[in-house]
Amino acid sequence: MTESGWRWELLRFGSKLKATDAALDAGGVHSQEVMSRSGDRTSTFDPTHSDTLLHGLNLLWRKQLFCDVTLTAQGQQFHCHKAVLASCSQYFRSLFSSHNVINNEGSKGDQGSSGTPSSSPDDKLVTPSARPINNLHCRQTMASRIRSNKRMLLLVGGLPPGPDRLPSNLVQYYDDEKKTWKILTIMPYNSAHHCVVEVENFLLLLGGEDQWNPNGKHSTNFVSRYDPRFNSWIQLPPMQERRASFFACRLDKHLYVIGGRNETGYLSSVESYNLETNEWNYVSSLPQPLAAHAGAVHNGKIYISGGVHNGEYVSWLYCYDPVMDVWARKQDMNTKRAIHVLAGMNDRLYAIGGNHLKGFSHLDVMLVECYDPKADQWNILQTPILEGRSGPGCAVLDDSIFLVGGYSWSMGAYKSSTICYSPEKGTWTELEGEVAEPLAGPACSTVILPACLPFNK
Repeated sequence: MTESGWRWELLRFGSKLKATDAALDAGGVHSQEVMSRSGDRTSTFDPTHSDTLLHGLNLLWRKQLFCDVTLTAQGQQFHCHKAVLASCSQYFRSLFSSHNVINNEGSKGDQGSSGTPSSSPDDKLVTPSARPINNLHCRQTMASRIRSNKRMLLLVGGLPPGPDRLPSNLVQYYDDEKKTWKILTIMPYNSAHHCVVEVENFLLLLGGEDQWNPNGKHSTNFVSRYDPRFNSWIQLPPMQERRASFFACRLDKHLYVIGGRNETGYLSSVESYNLETNEWNYVSSLPQPLAAHAGAVHNGKIYISGGVHNGEYVSWLYCYDPVMDVWARKQDMNTKRAIHVLAGMNDRLYAIGGNHLKGFSHLDVMLVECYDPKADQWNILQTPILEGRSGPGCAVLDDSIFLVGGYSWSMGAYKSSTICYSPEKGTWTELEGEVAEPLAGPACSTVILPACLPFNK
């Protein structure tokens, strides 16, 4: 279009706005006035302009006109407008700003004078490692990464007391400055006796049960990923088996889920999830079916302690070598225990909490045991746990081991408090503040959260 043509189009559009404004005033609806930055004039606009603009953009997309970026997902291509994607999504805004586009010749788009990549109809959107954007690939670009080094303690789900036995769907975080627990977000579903694993500051929620049942009838194979940058959840490929009261962890480029229970009984199976291909595969099974066990990662190997085997509480310790894909039996703990935690710190593993059976009675395990992997030896520490805790959430943060919630058999009560053990000092402390409600069977992790959390208000 010539310069005179552009001027005519602008004049026609201006006339249309004035006519619309007059019609609105006649009908009792007044147009809004906006003062320009110069302050010496005002301009009027049509209140329906936003709808007209959206309709026009949609029409352009349907006709595939002026599309300047191509999204590739699962072999399919989607031609889009960068401006529209960036205006609606902080993710795309950050992704485009990080220059993660390539043209058909394989080179990155050139930067314009404004410091942003210049647009080309041939630009294709790829992740930093040139993988489809729909895959997990738990990595964050430098532009979208949360700029903080402060990790925060999270509590996910759990089973509250009450006759309905409906698990929680809350994700809570501990505000260390205000010494209180706050609600961060809502999970896609209610869950207890699940696992959470942090991967590149994404939170992965695996398995559990969405209703309480002692026989594992309501166990799930769900896997979801939470992105704290955008307060968003996405569904990932489910595990091959439903699991509750199991252990999950990350080692290098894989997740591992170990044992647990479902409606078929106790499980010995172990699954491995490839974070790059998004595929689940079975690896070597546990030597014995186990549920309500605890686990930890140390020096590239996975350790599994205690648990329940066919109704019997055990003191076993197994070690899994993912390179050799073999399990090895290690020195048993001094005490049988299940529904406990195993935390790794400073080349040591700490078995804390849980309970065991004496006859038909459940007894809290108060002893804290420390395992030396090099010596394959357990030692009982002089400082026992402050109070009985079965099924607490557990995470390591700032050289301390945190236990949140749980159930005390001696008190007959669900707990809402947080206790903290310092291996260096050999002391226990209780944090100020309580979680939203008493819980057993939650899961804990640590992540870096945005400085501003508008979505939790």
